Amino acid sequence: MKLRNEIRDEAYFREYLGNRIYDLEDYQTSLDNDEIREDRILPVKEVMQDIKYKVMVAKYSAGYPLEEIKKDYIEVLNGIFPYWSDNPELSERINMVAIGIMLEIEDEYFDVLAKFIDETGEKEYMFDYFIHSRRPGWEISDKVRFSGVFGWIKEVTHMNKPDAEAFLAEYLKNKWYSTHEDFYWHDNHKSKVNTYFGYWCFEAGAIVKIMGLDDTAFKDNQYYPYDLVHYKS
Repeated sequence: MKLRNEIRDEAYFREYLGNRIYDLEDYQTSLDNDEIREDRILPVKEVMQDIKYKVMVAKYSAGYPLEEIKKDYIEVLNGIFPYWSDNPELSERINMVAIGIMLEIEDEYFDVLAKFIDETGEKEYMFDYFIHSRRPGWEISDKVRFSGVFGWIKEVTHMNKPDAEAFLAEYLKNKWYSTHEDFYWHDNHKSKVNTYFGYWCFEAGAIVKIMGLDDTAFKDNQYYPYDLVHYKS
């Protein structure tokens, strides 16, 4: 495997994934053996759901084959109800939508994703734009509640192709990472407790795929998921 994200090395990801997979197995064993109090079962499953999401992204960062990433994605998606229904972190929600588009997930799975977004009551341009790309009857809201971080999505998707390509090249190079400084994962690569699982602007990849943009100018950007964009199911 070849690392897709070289902020941390292969040994780091091997240890990170080994620890997270061990955690999942430990939780599952405790559940199977009825060692978890009834009132703690749902919180434990929610924690497991979050770990599975991070494992999926870490595997992508570490260079795992896209078919394995897709398999893990479906597993995360299958657990989205009810174990991820209490509003997971915003970037995780938008990433699940964007990754699903890039992986060209089958309709049966995309319907689960669309239902999840609908039931969270987001009514937000960025979610609606992505869902609409697969469900043309899906109404797109003009509402942008997170303009400081995600307002650019509405801006770039209203541009012509050359302007959108130039915008994304500049945004990925100089703005994307810094605009997320308040997100829990920002600067995780500096942590001493191995919490880093990858920095990816998955939403940019989904936009490129939907709009049919030429990504030559930013294909090597460290935050851009190039091979996911060009994945064919």
